[in-house]
Amino acid sequence: MKQIILLCIAALLAHGCTRHQGFIIEGTLSGIDTGKILLQEYIGQSKYKNLDSAKIFGGNFVMKGQIEHPRSIIVGIEGHRGQTSFWLENSRITFIGHADSLYKAQISGSSSHDEYLEYNEYINPFREASRVAYQQFSEAKKSGPDEEINRRQFISDSVKKIETDAILDYVKTHPGSHVGASMLKSSLYYLTWQELNEAVSSLDTEVAETDVIVGIKERIAVLKTVDIGQKAPDFIMNDPQGVPVRFYDLLAGKKLILLDFWAAWCGPCRQENPFVVNTYNQFQTKGFTVLGVSLDRDRESWIKAIEDDKLTWTHVSNVSYWDNPVAKMYAVSAIPTNYLIDGNGIIIGKNLRGGALKKKVAEYLETE
Repeated sequence: MKQIILLCIAALLAHGCTRHQGFIIEGTLSGIDTGKILLQEYIGQSKYKNLDSAKIFGGNFVMKGQIEHPRSIIVGIEGHRGQTSFWLENSRITFIGHADSLYKAQISGSSSHDEYLEYNEYINPFREASRVAYQQFSEAKKSGPDEEINRRQFISDSVKKIETDAILDYVKTHPGSHVGASMLKSSLYYLTWQELNEAVSSLDTEVAETDVIVGIKERIAVLKTVDIGQKAPDFIMNDPQGVPVRFYDLLAGKKLILLDFWAAWCGPCRQENPFVVNTYNQFQTKGFTVLGVSLDRDRESWIKAIEDDKLTWTHVSNVSYWDNPVAKMYAVSAIPTNYLIDGNGIIIGKNLRGGALKKKVAEYLETE
């Protein structure tokens, strides 16, 4: 027995550890004979980064490489619509699917992908409940009375909080999980810097040093500067006519200002606009105003949306989509996002939607 163990040790020293030093993806595709398989990573803002590619011969392909840590990647075929994602790690992975329905592909050999599938089973009931609650809130906003809108908003926000708490629980109970860290990133819009900081602090060192968590730590630092009770950062940006607008100049003499991040292409933003218009029309003579910061990339669409939605307050944008310095300054990761700021420049509210905005503005102005 001792001799067998010594032989095994010698083999390991000669050939290295049996653990894979890189990944091997062995793919079999029906519905295609030749082509090119693409390996990509989604980097946000509708942008993809090409990681690797391989030729398809007789419906088969092999792709080899190495990654620092498990991560979610996207697989597509050049010239074909449709793609799928899976969790890549340094292991031998089998990929079997049809060229026209990659999303149905059978993937084996990646323990990280197996964990991701298990995570989805865990979180999907929460996601579905959130989806239904938000849909009901959206429907109520179209024609419902204020009482029903407020009720549906409360339910939607409460159910969403249950979902985000479930995500946080998963991250904290799986400190070595790269999947959990990635899911934390996907929930940035809904989490406070305190919640993010607590979750990040619970992670193992290996996970905490990945680019995903480093990015979250950077976001935490920015979120702290624009938390409720903090002084709102000043900025200058051009209006639709190209005239520079300074935020604090617009705030001068006002009791409240809503800093509203939106875009013409953003459906939820457009759905929210009537509530902002209603609040503005009711309180503009009492010291309330709005500054719209657009994340549009087309000037004509931006101006048309302002006119169509009757947004008669001041608007600014650099018309550069997500490459907007003000959005970055205010840690905007999704829209609509808004900040309610008092006459002294202190942030007193954030992401006030539906009737919650009018209620907050009314309560504040009544005490002034």
